Amino acid sequence: DDLAGLRLRQHDTAGAGSLIAQVLAKDPNNDDSLRMRAGLELAQGDARSAIADLRIVLRDEPNSIVDLRMLAGAQVASNEPDLAQQTLRQAMQDAPGDPSAALDLIGLLDRVGQHDQARQVAEALVRQHPKDPSVLTAAFQAEFAAKSLKEAAATAAALRGAAPKNPLGYYFSGLAADASADSAGAISDYRQAIALAPTAREPLEALTRLYARQGKTDLALQELESVAQSQPKDPLPPALSGEIEFALKRLPEAARSFTTAIALDPSWMPAYRGLA
Repeated sequence: DDLAGLRLRQHDTAGAGSLIAQVLAKDPNNDDSLRMRAGLELAQGDARSAIADLRIVLRDEPNSIVDLRMLAGAQVASNEPDLAQQTLRQAMQDAPGDPSAALDLIGLLDRVGQHDQARQVAEALVRQHPKDPSVLTAAFQAEFAAKSLKEAAATAAALRGAAPKNPLGYYFSGLAADASADSAGAISDYRQAIALAPTAREPLEALTRLYARQGKTDLALQELESVAQSQPKDPLPPALSGEIEFALKRLPEAARSFTTAIALDPSWMPAYRGLA
């Protein structure tokens, strides 16, 4: 078991699989090997086999949060989101102080379009963990998806208070302000997020696209030029400049911007698409 775990950490799935098979040949109900085999089966797209293995593990450890969360992931992969919800709710009951299962449930509810339910779970979780950045992040995303903008703005403010150096708090505040037609507030928040994390893509994209929606393309290009000068190895500013120049039908300038972005990051598909 220990050797198989080491092989997995070294990304040697074949070697790990061979060792796991040796263990299970002698001990078919070995929990550690069944758990590892389930992980391999999930990675190979065999969710049904993973579910079968995890159910054996849970017979011995019915309250294991790790295994319940893994089972829920396998059920999602097997296109059984309702069963996954039940599994995650069971995990929440078994370990009420552990937010991990609730966070998984919030993400699942959002993915299947049950935004109001996700918001309700998230807000209950915030009451239990009011200063946990991961909980506040999930709550904002659920509230924003449910179009509960007032609540989302309050959660973003709580995240800024809990983690003042985390750019997500300001980025989320900007999103809420932007969606509420508070352009000045959104610009201020996006700028603060960029100041805290100059290489973060989302705030810069949001800011330049807000300028573009307002018709202030020159301001957007100036902002991108300023960031490009301070972050000369970042492909995002020239790529975004290319998008704006393309929309303005400045095709030679757009081509140069996209070419610059490709030179900085030859693996980044959007820049190739823009150049094409």
